[in-house]
Amino acid sequence: MSDKKRNEICQFVQHPFSECYCFNLTSQYINSAIYYCGKHFAACEIYKKYISTIKRDKRKKMSSECVA
Repeated sequence: MSDKKRNEICQFVQHPFSECYCFNLTSQYINSAIYYCGKHFAACEIYKKYISTIKRDKRKKMSSECVA
C-alpha cells in the first residue's frame, strides 16, 4: 500500500480497538466508520484518545531507557 493510501485511512483499521467504529460494523455505526475510519480519522475522538496514549507511552519508554 502506498504512503498516500495509508494516510487516507486510520492506522487502527487493521487492528481496531473494541471502541472503534469499524470494530463491530452495524447499521448504527456504518456512517461513522466510513467517515472517521477514512480520511477524517484525525477528527475522531477514539483515534485521538488512543494515539495520545500511544505517544505518551513511547515518551515514557524512551525517557526510562535514557535514565537506565
